[in-house]
Amino acid sequence: MHKKIAILVIIVALSLLAFITAKSITGKEPKTITYKIADPIGDWGYPTPYGMYPRGPGYVRMSLVFDTLIWKDREGIVPALAKSWSYISNENAYIFDLRDDVTWHDGKNFTAKDVVFTFNYIKKHLWVWADSSVVKEAKETAENQVKVYLNEPYAPFLTNVAGALPMIPKHIWENIEKPEQFMDKQAVIGTGPYQLVDYSKVQGTYLFEAYENYYQGKPVADRIMFVKVNSEIAPVALKRHEVNASSIPAEVLDDLKSKGLKIEEEPPAWAAKLIVNHKKEPLSSKKLRHALAYAIDR
Repeated sequence: MHKKIAILVIIVALSLLAFITAKSITGKEPKTITYKIADPIGDWGYPTPYGMYPRGPGYVRMSLVFDTLIWKDREGIVPALAKSWSYISNENAYIFDLRDDVTWHDGKNFTAKDVVFTFNYIKKHLWVWADSSVVKEAKETAENQVKVYLNEPYAPFLTNVAGALPMIPKHIWENIEKPEQFMDKQAVIGTGPYQLVDYSKVQGTYLFEAYENYYQGKPVADRIMFVKVNSEIAPVALKRHEVNASSIPAEVLDDLKSKGLKIEEEPPAWAAKLIVNHKKEPLSSKKLRHALAYAIDR
C-alpha cells in the first residue's frame, strides 16, 4: 500500500499543477499554458500500462493518458469512468455504473465492453499493479454497467484494483499479444485528460497536450512537459523560470523561498519493512519479536 500512497501523493500534486488558474490578472485567457516539470531521471518508459516503468513517476505519466474506473483524493474514493458503484455481498461482486459521455482519444465511445475486455486482458497478460487473481469474471450487465465477480472477499479491491487499473480500448488492444512491445501511436489512446504527442527515451522528455473532449472538462494547462534536469541544476532552472516545478534538496529551500517561489510540501510516503529470520535464535522468540516491534519508533 505504501507504493499506492506515494503515487497518489505525486498525482495529487501534479493534478494541482495541471489545473492551475487560466486567467491572468487582466482576466484575459492566455493562448497556451505550458507547464514544465523537471525530473532528474528523465525516462520512465512509454506511458502505456505495459510500457511504463513500474514506479511512481512511470505511473504518473501513464495516468495522464489512461483513466481508471474510480480514483482517490484526500477525502476518499471518488468517481472517474464509473459514476457510481455498489457491492453485493451475497454474490461477492461489484457493480459499476459507467458514464455515458466518455470517448477515447480517437473519438470512439468508451463502453462497458472496454471494461470487461480490460479485466479479461490482465488475466492473460498480468499487469504489475493490479492482482488479477482476485477477479473471477467481469460481465456487461447493461449498456453502461459492468459487474465484477471476485474469487474471494478482497477488502482493498476498490483502491488496489478498480482504482489502480487503467482501462484500455478493446478495438485497439484485442489483437495485441505482446503488450510490452506495443509502442506505436495507437498504444497511447486512452480516455485521460492528456494525449502524448512526443516522447524521447534518449533525452528523457515527454510532451502531453490536453484532450479537448475530456469528460471532466478540458484541462486548463494546454501542455505538460517533463524534461530531464540534473538535481543540482534544478534550483537554478526554477529561479530562471526555465521550469515550473521540480523536487529540490532541503539545503536550497530557504533560498528559493526568498526568491518568491512557492514550495509544496508533502509528508514522507515511503515505508520500510523489517524482515527477521524467526527460525533462528534469538529471533525465534515471539516475545523478543514483539519487543522489537514495540521498540521501533515508527
